[in-house]
Amino acid sequence: MKIAICDDNIEYINTIEDYIGKLKPSKIEYDVFMSGEELLNEYEKNNANYDAVFLDMEMGKLDGIETANLIRRTDKHVIIVFVTSHKKYMQRSFECMPFRFLMKPVRFPDFKKTYSELQIKLEDSPETFIFLENKKRTRIFCTDIIFFESCAHSMLIHTRDGKVHKIRKTMIELLETIDKSTFVRVHRAFAVNLTHIHQIGEMEVIMHHHKEPIPLSKTYKKELSNEFLNFKERKYLL
Repeated sequence: MKIAICDDNIEYINTIEDYIGKLKPSKIEYDVFMSGEELLNEYEKNNANYDAVFLDMEMGKLDGIETANLIRRTDKHVIIVFVTSHKKYMQRSFECMPFRFLMKPVRFPDFKKTYSELQIKLEDSPETFIFLENKKRTRIFCTDIIFFESCAHSMLIHTRDGKVHKIRKTMIELLETIDKSTFVRVHRAFAVNLTHIHQIGEMEVIMHHHKEPIPLSKTYKKELSNEFLNFKERKYLL
C-alpha cells in the first residue's frame, strides 16, 4: 500500500506517522506533504501513484476538498480519507467521493480501524492499469480493458466504454507489465482480456463490447485456448 499524508500541521503528520509505526505494516510506503499544492505538484510533475491519501480538510490557500477535486481529475480511483476538526465540512466533501473521515485529534483505535478497512477495500478492488497519455497520468480498471492493439511504436487501449487510449509502449514492454492470467497475446499486434472473450474461432476471437473480430494467429491459438480454460476454471471453480 502506498499512502500520501497531506497536512499543514507537522504535529498531526507526526501522529499519523507514529500510528503507522505502531501497526508495523509489512508492505506500506508513505510520502508527506505540507500543502495541497505540494501534493498536486507530485501528481502533475512526478506522476504520483497512491492507493490512498490522508488529507487535511482545513489547509491554507488550497483546502483539502479543493485538493481532492483536482486529484480526481487525473485519478478517479485513489482512496481519499479526510482528516478534519469540523464536521461542518463533511457534506461539501461528498462530491469528491471520500472513503472515510477521521476527526482530530485522531485516536489510534480510529486510525487502526480505518487502515484495516482500507486494506479490505484494496483487496476487493479490481486491479488497475496506470499509464501516461498526453503527458497526463491515467488509471483505469483492468476489467474495463477489452484488448490492447499495437500500432507503430504505440499501443492502443480499447475499453468497454468505447474509448481508445494511446500510449508510447511496445507490445514486448506491455507484456512485461500486464497480468498474464488476465491478458493473453493472440496475434503479433493484439493482446486480449480473457474476461471479455465471447468466442474463439479458427482465425479470430470475438469479444464482448466490441463489434469487430480480433485476428488470431496459429502461433498463439493453443496458448489462448489453454489460458481461457484455466480462466474459466478459476472463475467458475469447475
